[in-house]
Formats: sequence, structure tokens, C-alpha cells
Amino acid sequence: MKYGKDIGNEIYKRIDNMKKFCLLFLLITSSLFAQEVKMNKYDRIWALSTVWKELSYNFAFPEKIIGNLNTDSLYEAYLPKVEPEMDNYAFYKVLSSYIAHYNEAHTRAYISNQWIDIPPLFATSVEGKIIVDNVSKDLEKDIPIGSEIIKINNILTDKYITDSVAIYISASTPQWKWNKSVLELFNGRPGSKLSITTKDKKGKEKEIVLTRNYNQMKSNIQMVKTVEEPPITIDILKNNIAYIKLTSFMYPYRDSINHVFTHALPQLRKAKGLIIDIQKNRGGSDASWELIAMHLIKDKEFRLPNKYYSRKHIPTYAQWGKYYPQMNDYTKGIAMEEIIHSNYPNNVADSLKLNQPLVILSGKLTGSAAEDFLLLMKHVRKALVIGTPSVGCVGEPAFFPLTKDLGFQMCVKKFVLNDGSQPIDTGILPDIEVKETYQDYLKGKNSALDRALDELAYLIDK
Repeated sequence: MKYGKDIGNEIYKRIDNMKKFCLLFLLITSSLFAQEVKMNKYDRIWALSTVWKELSYNFAFPEKIIGNLNTDSLYEAYLPKVEPEMDNYAFYKVLSSYIAHYNEAHTRAYISNQWIDIPPLFATSVEGKIIVDNVSKDLEKDIPIGSEIIKINNILTDKYITDSVAIYISASTPQWKWNKSVLELFNGRPGSKLSITTKDKKGKEKEIVLTRNYNQMKSNIQMVKTVEEPPITIDILKNNIAYIKLTSFMYPYRDSINHVFTHALPQLRKAKGLIIDIQKNRGGSDASWELIAMHLIKDKEFRLPNKYYSRKHIPTYAQWGKYYPQMNDYTKGIAMEEIIHSNYPNNVADSLKLNQPLVILSGKLTGSAAEDFLLLMKHVRKALVIGTPSVGCVGEPAFFPLTKDLGFQMCVKKFVLNDGSQPIDTGILPDIEVKETYQDYLKGKNSALDRALDELAYLIDK
């Protein structure tokens, strides 16, 4: 059934406003209130079967698995992995491994913090090295920030990632497969141990055994760096360049983002140029960037430079498609229908808009709703994009709770650019690529920001 544009757009907005909030709610409430109940074998078989069924019928990219993945055979191969005796964490790993075959970043299992934990240690990847990015203050002397992690459990880090982490990561781009693996590098059962071997700036190696207790003890652990940044900060840099840093578009932050942005508008209008930094923004809801976009785009209405598609099932056509080629897509299960959305209305007066030269900073963590914003600014606002390719996680996820503490999400809406390309294949590519170096990291230097300031100086003087 096709919805009218206005109704369809309203439904889309309501879904978009709530989809990421639903996941946040599930994770927080299950973590705070639910007592972990061990799933029995039949619960686990039902959960795996539900994932198989939903992915078979509703996964937004069937053409990407045709010829590459026999979904029924994969399901049959995984049924024996659901063992009579296994704990919830072990089953979560089985489920994640299964879903990883679909290679799409919005498609993954999620669990509460009761099932999983990490040590008080965070890593990042710089020039192929795995670097200590944050650590608890009581471990800072043993594991200083900037140290390279060369082994985990006495296994070379690259091999550990390949064999023990990446196989559980569903990602469509190689850069996100790697970077998400780094983000989940230390995941394990709560209270379990792991050893890491680090090499400091002088080349000295040290091995230390850590306990995975960060999620359970978070309120009592002091980290060297602040773990959570505000969703929006605004500064005026040299030569009167406005710098807007947006670290999250999660829906609960929408009002805060709009308040800070609106309050800063008089100052922003006086700036000679604008830089918007979404390098660490993993997304959330498009509603969180809508007001900002309205002030940056001249048109009275606008839309993302794409079309949306979702799976279409008509059983009669699937039967007829065995005999009539024009209906064969229904038989194969790859028939799609375009989902129509209205344009965004832009009621911001022209006199209030920000028309200065604009640079967007993108990076390895820029994903989901942040990629929507990036595409809009790149194609509609004609902003200059500087940084590295984004995640490649564009679309709309649907959420399927399996227990109080376990669920999975799946991309159900395909996002195709007007030229026919799909951003999930490559991520969104920058106009000017600027990669972070290890020396940049150690010095706290943001090379992409420095390049943006240089480019804006040129654009302003033109």
C-alpha cells in the first residue's frame, strides 16, 4: 500500500524521531531494572529463527546477498551452534557471528550491560596502530595514553582482531569493519580477565592483566579523559571562523542542540566562515540536525539527494514469477518499492540564514543520521567536505526485541543516491582527504581542522 506524501512523511518523521531513542531506552532500562534470566535452548532457537526469518523477508539489500550467501543454508549451519548448555553471552556471540554475514552496519544484535563488559580502557586506530585513547586514572602510569597495544592475550593485535573480533562485526565497508572492531576490542563477559601488551613512546613493552568491570563500576571509575562530550559546542576561532562541533544526533539531545545553536545564531551570522565537525558523530535522529540544516540551506524546501526503497512481498506474484519473467523479482524475493517522502519545508527567513562558506569535517566514526547530514550539506548546500570516508551506515533500522536483555536491529530501508550509487558501499567520500597521523595524535593536533581553516581562508579571499 502506498501512502500519500504528507502521511508518509509524517510517519517517517515519527519513526525517525523515535528509532534511536527506542534502542537507548531498551539498553538503559534492561541494564538498570532487569535481572538476567538465562535463556534455555528453545528460547535461543526461537531467537535465531526470528532473526533468520526477518532477515530473509525484510533486509533492505537482498541483491547484496544473492549469489554470495545462501540464507537458508547459513541458518541450518548455525542451528547446531545453539548448544543445550551455553550462557547468554555465548549465544549473543553466536547470533552476532550469524548476523555479521549480512555485512550491513545497521544490522546487528544488541544486549544490555549485564551480559557484556570491558576494562576501564578505550582504544583508537591511528595509521594502522591500535592506540590507548583513554584509561582509568589508577592505570594511567602502567598504560599511558598514546601507548601502542601490540598484543591481546599474547596474540598480536591485528591477528586478535581478525580472529576474535571482526567475525562478529556486521559492516559494509572495510573501514567500519576495522574501526568497529577497535571499538569492541576489549568486549567480554563481565568480571573476566584479559591481558594486553603495550609499547610506550620509547619502545618499552609491558604486559598487564585487566578486569572487565567498567560498565558495572562506571560510577566509581575516574577516567583520564572525559568520556562523554556535550552533543554541541560552538567556538569562534582565529580570523572569525565559527567552529560547531556536533558529537551526537541522538534524539534526546535534539532540544539541547537546538537551544545552543539558536542562542549562538547572532554570533554565527557575524562569522566569516563556518566549520561543522561531525568526525565523532555516530548518528541518532535526523530531527536533531533539521533546524541547523534549515539555517544553512537557501531553498524554501529541500530533500536528501536520494531515493528510498523497501522490500515488497506479493505471494501471488511470487508464484506467477516462476512462469512470467517480468515478475521474477517477486519469486527471488528481491522486489522493492520506492518509499516516497515529502521535502523538508524551510520556513527560516532568508535574512536569518547562514550563507558563509562552509566546511564539514567527516571521519571514521561519522555514521547513520550524521551521514544523512553530511550528504545533505555536500550535495544540497555544496559544502566542502574534509577528512576521511564515513562509516557507510545509511538507511533506516527496525528493532526486534528477543528477550528483556537481547534484541537485534536490521536495516529495512535502502538509501540510493540520485546517480544510482549506494553510500553503504564506500561510505561518503570527502572532497579533500586528510588522515590523522600518529604524531598528530600524540600532539593533540586536528589536521582536518587545520586544513579546513586554510581552505576557508582561500574561499573567503576569492
